[in-house]
Amino acid sequence: MKYFFLFFMFTGSFVSDVLSQSPYLPFNRDYYSLLERYEIKNGAFNEFFHTGSKPYRRDEVVQFLEKYKQTAGYLSSKDEFNLNYLLQDNWEYASDTMALSKLSLGKHIYNRPSDFYGYKNKDFDVHLNPVLYLQGGAEIDSDQMPFRNTRGLAIHGSIDNKIGFYTMLATTDLLFPSWVNDYVGSHGAIPGQGFWKRYGDRGYSFFSARGHITFSATGHVNIQMGHDSHFIGEGLRSFILSDFSNPFVFVKVNTKIGKVNFTNLWGQMTADIITSRGVPTDGRYPQKWFSFHRLGVNLGKRFNLGVFESVMADKANWNYFNPLIFYRWVEHQLGTPDKVMLGTDMKWNLGKGMQLYGQFVLDEFVFDEFFHITESGSSRNKHGVQLGYKYIDVAGIDNLDFQLEYNQARPFTFQEKFVLYQLQHSTYPPKRS
Repeated sequence: MKYFFLFFMFTGSFVSDVLSQSPYLPFNRDYYSLLERYEIKNGAFNEFFHTGSKPYRRDEVVQFLEKYKQTAGYLSSKDEFNLNYLLQDNWEYASDTMALSKLSLGKHIYNRPSDFYGYKNKDFDVHLNPVLYLQGGAEIDSDQMPFRNTRGLAIHGSIDNKIGFYTMLATTDLLFPSWVNDYVGSHGAIPGQGFWKRYGDRGYSFFSARGHITFSATGHVNIQMGHDSHFIGEGLRSFILSDFSNPFVFVKVNTKIGKVNFTNLWGQMTADIITSRGVPTDGRYPQKWFSFHRLGVNLGKRFNLGVFESVMADKANWNYFNPLIFYRWVEHQLGTPDKVMLGTDMKWNLGKGMQLYGQFVLDEFVFDEFFHITESGSSRNKHGVQLGYKYIDVAGIDNLDFQLEYNQARPFTFQEKFVLYQLQHSTYPPKRS
């Protein structure tokens, strides 16, 4: 696997000589919902990126926002504020002159409203910001007060306008509401995180680190390498690839030509955390290897169709590094030892302000049983279905947005039969991925 990463780094050093580059925007649901809101309001898809594959590049986001601002016509005060906020957050790629901060300290400290420290010249661009997230609340019938306290640092920028980079370091102490605490207690895992420690009697503490570098191999091919999360789809959840688990090391190659977007993703994930008395402990955690590709096509200006295939294996295999091969065929040639999933996703902008979206994923497929020609009671034909609807500015009321989503999956759809612990770890019962 390390040679695979080195290959892309070596390739990028030769082919990115004349291509500008931008880091990716960290995936944040509230932030990204604003971007998708404006595409739905616009009716037609934007020409710069496909919203089905997240995250997005900062420079492409700015191109979309500037074009939308020019063509949207009337903007409510709230929409105008949000648009300016998004553009200010990516001011280094904006063609318009963005307003400077009125509270700047010197030439580089808080010179821009979005940056604590910002510096840009023709060779180097860097943006540094503290990370601070304080949250508190109360829960009925509980003597505990849920809270979250996150402190950290985030940096992004570019070198020679050819290599983009991003890193975020943070530490968090928190106390979950009871329903989340029950989930963590029964699974031993914190949503979106890996290793954790106890904080007091009922709280949790963990350290977070994310980062990536990115460069353009050609005018249509972008390569990203790092340690982060990804999300495929338009909904609150994703059956294809979600950010619910902890970040993982990856290489992503994204190819966009006209209305076609082809994404390849390879990564190494932690399959499970070894625990002792319900708390993570030291030891080499079992790993799993992930290969994924998705082809998305805009069929016209309002309908996007995506097809995908992924494979999860207990060890790296060069057969799955081919970006164009059919993984199911490869798995057959290897004796069907790995977990292959395939399916489709779609979004349809019904008109300005409305969108219908969905996903269908398939793990195993037996024709007779799927269409109930035979009734064997088999647990095969494991699949999941998602259907969602978004309505922007409901009944003409500015910024009153509505989203309805339905998700259903058959039992064991995302489960596989790999034994993660060997007999020498007999203290911990064998678990399955």
